[in-house]
Parts: sequence; C-alpha cells; structure tokens
Amino acid sequence: MRFFIDFIFIFFSFWYLFLAIFKRKPLAPIKQRFFLNPAELKKELQGKRPIWLHAVSVGETISTGGLIELLHRRFSKEKIVVSTVTSTGNSIARKIFPNSISVVYLPLDLSFSVRRSLSFINPKLFILTEAEIWPNLILELKRRKIPIVLINGRISDKSFRGYKAAKFLFKPILCNINLFCMRTPDDASKVIKLGVPRERVKVTGSTKFDLALSYKLDKTQEENLRRKLNISDKDTVMVCGSTHKPEEKIIAGIFLELSKKYHNLKLIIAPRHIERAVRIKKLYDILGLPSQLYSSLMME
Repeated sequence: MRFFIDFIFIFFSFWYLFLAIFKRKPLAPIKQRFFLNPAELKKELQGKRPIWLHAVSVGETISTGGLIELLHRRFSKEKIVVSTVTSTGNSIARKIFPNSISVVYLPLDLSFSVRRSLSFINPKLFILTEAEIWPNLILELKRRKIPIVLINGRISDKSFRGYKAAKFLFKPILCNINLFCMRTPDDASKVIKLGVPRERVKVTGSTKFDLALSYKLDKTQEENLRRKLNISDKDTVMVCGSTHKPEEKIIAGIFLELSKKYHNLKLIIAPRHIERAVRIKKLYDILGLPSQLYSSLMME
C-alpha cells in the first residue's frame, strides 16, 4: 500500500510544485513541506516529545485556538507543535499563538518526508482536524505507536460516496485512528459505516462553535469595529463565509436584488482562501459594487 500511495503523491508533488511556480508563490513553504530544512526547530524541540496538532488553513487554525489555549494551560510543561498546509494558515498561526508554540508546515504525504518529520518532531500525540486523511502519515504514526485523534470530524455526502466506493482502501487507514470526535450524529454514522469501530467514535460538536461562544467583544471594541466597517444599528448585514469562485459573483446578484427591498443592506464576504480577497474586490468594482478590504480598514 505504501508504494501505491507514494506513487500517487509523487505525481501530486510535481503538480503542486508546478502550480506554485506558475502562480509565483514563495518556494520556502514547499521546501519545508519536503522537510528538508528542520534546523530552525532543532533547538525548540530538543529533548521533548510534543503534542502535534494539524490545522489545514486559516479557518481550521483559528477554530483550534480554544483547544490550543486549553492544552497550553492544562499541560504547561508540554511542548506544542501546530502544522498547516497553506502559507496563510501558517502566517495566522504565528500571529495568534504564543511564541512557545512551534509552527511548521505539514510534510507532503511521501514516505521519506513523513518519516523524516516524525523522527525529528517525535510527537507523543497527533491531533488531526476535520477531514484531513493523510495515508502515509497515519500509517507511520501507527507504526510508531503514536496515538491519533481526529477532532471536528466531518464527512460531506460527496466525500462519503467516494470513501464508500473505495472502502477497501480507506477502511485500513481510518482504523489506525484511535479516536474520532465528530461534529454531528450524521458524521459519526458515516464514519462507522466506513468500518471504524463504534467505540472509537464520539459526537463532540465543533471547536468552531466553542470559539464563537468564548469570543465576545466588549462595547468599546464593538463600536470601533462597527465604525471601521461603517455599520450602524439600522443596517442589515449579510455575511457569506468560506466562499469559493464563482460564488462571489452569484452572491453579488443576490445582494443587488435584496438591496431593492432592504435599503440599508451591507455585505461581508470571507473567502475560503484569503489570498483571493483582492481579486474579489476587483470583481465587485467591475460589477458596480464599491468594496473595501478588511485589512485596509484595520490600518486606518
């Protein structure tokens, strides 16, 4: 199975590198994903077996903030490592987490990259978020007898159909995860149908909702944010989160229609990939919808 997985991911790696060069993205994250430059972490991890939590991008990184804080508070003597896949997620993690927490890129799911990173970091516990299933990583963690926990577990209907069709491939990988903390009973039911023992599956909800409950602005902060966003008490706010292309164009049409009825309607868009924000602004300017970037408003 390892040879088959490596064969697939070698092609993925070349495609990943090609896209990065084509889109003129920085190559440093790619180098780190091959885990060819671990020197900067050597001093931080010397003689320690950390808790390693993997969050893919910005949304997952922010949503795990409460869990990171709890781990940091309850296990103050334990080292914590947070990994991401995207550069934006990596940047956010470095900004919102304490300096004592090491932030790295998840290695590409190739045998040599996975073995190298696990030998170097040597975690005592590995925590995955949402639907992140990396076969080589999971198999190597199991081989080294490192416990694996999945939090905020979710399986969309589309993904479930794909997993079910290839159950003979996914079941052996999923069954190496020690604990599944799923968002809903439906998500829990799906993972059980894929062959995971029922006793390993718990319905725990999502840390995203924990974050929403724990994060509350005081009156001054709320007033400052409203002022910067130009939102008054009389305005109706339409919020669209985790959007993808071409959803923003569809949303623009809906917004224009609703604006005929709700004259004080304001629109806030939080794209799934934050680097698309500038392109979305250009699209809205072309469509005759004057817009501003949140980052520019915060600099005022």
